Amino acid sequence: MKKKWKLALIELIWIGVAVWAGLGMWRQGQQIYRAVTFYNQIEAEVAGLVGENKSLEEEIRYATSSAGLETKAREVFGLGVEGDFWIRVEDLLK
Repeated sequence: MKKKWKLALIELIWIGVAVWAGLGMWRQGQQIYRAVTFYNQIEAEVAGLVGENKSLEEEIRYATSSAGLETKAREVFGLGVEGDFWIRVEDLLK
């Protein structure tokens, strides 16, 4: 009878160890899932920022180029270059 109790106790301990190990693996799996999800979110955000950065760099290059400065001067000061056509708004309203 004593031997059966010892075997039952040993089996119970092994079951406890197996459950504990299984829960540990499950927790690690959950942590890995959260880490991968977070990584994918960060990767998508970085990709968006890289695209935005490229477009902003292009805008800066254009704004500091002679063509960009000339266009801005024409918009701000109403200046034209040779070959421009001027239209009076009053003529269009008639």
